[in-house]
Amino acid sequence: MAEGQEPYTPPPDRSRRAAIFATLGIVVILGLAVFLIAVLPLWQTHREVRRSAGSAVFATAFKEALAHKAIARLGGPERAMNRLMAYLRLPDWIKPDRAGATLLLGWCGPRAMPVLLQTFNDPNANTSLLLSAIEALGRIGPEAKEAVPALIKTLEDKDWNVRVCTAWALGQIGPEAKAAAPALCKLLEDKPTPLMRRTVEEALVDICAGTWHAPKEAP
Repeated sequence: MAEGQEPYTPPPDRSRRAAIFATLGIVVILGLAVFLIAVLPLWQTHREVRRSAGSAVFATAFKEALAHKAIARLGGPERAMNRLMAYLRLPDWIKPDRAGATLLLGWCGPRAMPVLLQTFNDPNANTSLLLSAIEALGRIGPEAKEAVPALIKTLEDKDWNVRVCTAWALGQIGPEAKAAAPALCKLLEDKPTPLMRRTVEEALVDICAGTWHAPKEAP
């Protein structure tokens, strides 16, 4: 190198820089795709669950209207069921409203039955989740006849709310729940509250296709 001559500086490797930017662009696009395909639907499902399943009282017109709107916003019964099932497979710390999602399955039809029946054997299922599964089975109606044996067992649950909800669900299943009639009659012998008595009697009328009549109370 001649004295006073500046050292040679090679031109920047533009191809390498372009490759880096291209890679970053691909990563960003893939991240957005994952968000749109996986995360966004789950977030929308969670929002609908929170919006529609807040009522604690079963079989209310208000809750039914909210549920129908939620199922419609989730794409109809078939698509909603798939999205709810994907939501329920998430870890509990991500899906805080497991009971609400379980309840909405009742508006998705009999294909949701396996998931709902798993609740009865889940050692981590609390009362709220159990109530949601029972009500969902009642919403499915006669096609939930496979759940009758499990529901007969929950008629003996120590929680009064569980027993009332179970009686209601059996009534919604109708004549297909005839095997539950003796257990329901037993509830009437245990000095039930007015709500329990009315719910059980209505269930027996539906199960026995109108041939059952409530016994007259002793004066």
